[in-house]
Amino acid sequence: MNSYIPREEVIQQTILRFFDKITQQGIQVTGITGGTIDGSELAKELTLQNVSAYLGMLANTVNAQSVQSLAQFILNGVTTTVVEDTVTPANNAPLPVKLTSATGDINITAGDLNVHLSHAGANYDSTRVGDGTNLMAVNADGSINVNTTIAATGIATELTLSAVLSELQTKSNIHLSAVTNVAQSVKNTAGRLKGWNIINPNTYPVYAKFYNTLFSGVTVGVTAIVLTLMVPAQGSIYHDVASQTFSTAISEAVTKNLSDADSTALDSSAVIDVYYI
Repeated sequence: MNSYIPREEVIQQTILRFFDKITQQGIQVTGITGGTIDGSELAKELTLQNVSAYLGMLANTVNAQSVQSLAQFILNGVTTTVVEDTVTPANNAPLPVKLTSATGDINITAGDLNVHLSHAGANYDSTRVGDGTNLMAVNADGSINVNTTIAATGIATELTLSAVLSELQTKSNIHLSAVTNVAQSVKNTAGRLKGWNIINPNTYPVYAKFYNTLFSGVTVGVTAIVLTLMVPAQGSIYHDVASQTFSTAISEAVTKNLSDADSTALDSSAVIDVYYI
């Protein structure tokens, strides 16, 4: 690989070798008279100023050639020239750096060391992730096993006694035998709807509607609805794993039509069992 040699070093080495040459061996001069000039005598005539003036021209030539020389490296027997092209990055041919068997610290002072890995091709990259003792492994199906530990203090914070009792307590039932287009109260305070059993004796489908509003403030067909359930003609629906939260109160009504704006009364009232906490 060609390397850059400073101008001063070129001058210094050339002068030293030049004086060594003429003082030890003399100089063979070819001209009209010919002959050999004694090196020691010639050295007296060659002042530093004369030599520097001549060698300055030589050094300029050598220095210019050194500046133009390109850094190269050999990869798999092929000489490659290092290229940094900020205009057309596709032309870049960076100098490869390979770190092997490093025993000390490797410091990157100009910025972070970014590494791009590829799993494609025959010569894929490989890396390991671990904690210094155990390594993370990829299973044959491509999955990775992850172990998660939840602190007991965090569980204790979430599973308070009141929360557990609230979930485990017996469902409260309300049986309304005459539920139609007039709102009825399920619970006058905040709660959660856990399930229902609704029977429709009519020959057409009816729609049970639940409100997050105290029943006395519900205007069927106007008040916002939280949940609507369709009950088939002369059929019923049953569900006991629901969990719909009501922040104010739980109220209900049943109308003949699906529309939120409907307030049509039923010919026969629906029978509803509502489970809540």
